Amino acid sequence: MNGEKNNYWFNAGIAMAIGLCAMPVATAPVSKEANDIRISETIEYYEIGGRSVPTLWHNISLRGPRTGETPWAGHAKWDVRWTYDWRATSAGCEVEAAGASLAITYTLPKWSGRNEADIELRDKWDRFSLALKVHEEGHGANGRRAAERIRAALRSLDAKPTCDALADAAHAIAQSVLAEEAENDRLYDSLTVHGLKQGVVLR
Repeated sequence: MNGEKNNYWFNAGIAMAIGLCAMPVATAPVSKEANDIRISETIEYYEIGGRSVPTLWHNISLRGPRTGETPWAGHAKWDVRWTYDWRATSAGCEVEAAGASLAITYTLPKWSGRNEADIELRDKWDRFSLALKVHEEGHGANGRRAAERIRAALRSLDAKPTCDALADAAHAIAQSVLAEEAENDRLYDSLTVHGLKQGVVLR
């Protein structure tokens, strides 16, 4: 007998300059196919104005993504979903195929008055915004690694006596991977001083 077991999703939100990483808070069914890793990336911009560094920072604090009362210049959120096909055998229940999907959303500032500003301020902004994007993409890389690790772990999962036992084992493995990559997100912010060592500086 063949079947398909849909599993769960994880959402990790990471903020520039200081990181935020949310642990799993919900479960949801995913796609019917269990094949490969499917990745989608989206950039959402919020517009700011200003003709000086202090004004730009002020507007970032007003319009940028927030964690509670804390504003950030940028944000990266990754969602990992995984699924697998199973089959019943004489050994019990085993994974036949496994895959994962990853959706990454970056939130970044867009300076609407850039072209009218003086060249020195434009250069500062361009260096800052590029470094910010690179920093956030580092968080996205942790999401990519999580999806790859989960797929590999599910494909190598040993057969279990029952399909319920298989589901429990798959869930435990995936959650363990997600927790480790969430910790890697926090460590990444610590090592880069939340992007400052990567040039996320505007002054």
